[in-house]
Amino acid sequence: MGATNPEDAKEGTVRALYGSSIERNAIHGSDSPENAEKELLFFFSRAELIACGAISEELYDGAHAIAQRLFAEGTRFAEKQGLILVDTKYEMGLDAKGEIVVIDEIHTPDSSRYWQLDSYESALAEGRSPAAIDKEYVRLWLGEQGYKGDGTPPELPIEVRVEAATRYIRAFEQVSGRAFDANLEPPVPRIRRNLGLE
Repeated sequence: MGATNPEDAKEGTVRALYGSSIERNAIHGSDSPENAEKELLFFFSRAELIACGAISEELYDGAHAIAQRLFAEGTRFAEKQGLILVDTKYEMGLDAKGEIVVIDEIHTPDSSRYWQLDSYESALAEGRSPAAIDKEYVRLWLGEQGYKGDGTPPELPIEVRVEAATRYIRAFEQVSGRAFDANLEPPVPRIRRNLGLE
C-alpha cells in the first residue's frame, strides 16, 4: 500500500501496480513487448478499494492514519534540515497478530522526493524546477547514453559511480542531519545481525 503527499492521502488514493502483461497491453493499447513490461500505476479511491474487497474499511483507515502521522512528522523534520518533503511512499503490511506495521524504509531519498527549502520560492518565481535531492542522476546518465531500460545497461564509468555515491552521501547527511560513517563490514552478516538472525 502506498501513500504519498497529504492531498493524495486526504482524497483516499493509494497506488496499485496493475497485474499481468496482457492487462498492461490492453491498457496501453499496444501489443509491443516493451510496453507490456512497463509498470502502470492506477489510483483507486478509498470507496473503490473497500467495495472490491481489496482492503477492509478498518485497515484502510488505520493505514491512512499512520501515513498521515508519518508524513506530518517527516515534513517537520525535513524543514529543520532545510528541505521540503514533496512526496513519499510508505509500505505497510500485517504482522502475525493482524496489526498494521510499516515494513520498509521511510523518508529516504530512495522512497521520497525532497526540494531545497531556501531556493524553492525563487525557483518557482523564475519558472524553474526547484533544486531537488533525488536518485535521478544515474537514471539521467543512462538516458543520455540511449538506454531506456531494455536490454543490458551500459557499464557505469568510475566517475559516474563516484558522483552518484557522493550525491547520495550528501543526501544522507542533509536528510538525516548526521555525518556519514561508512560501514565497511560485509553486508550479509550485518543484515543478519540487524534482523536478529545471529
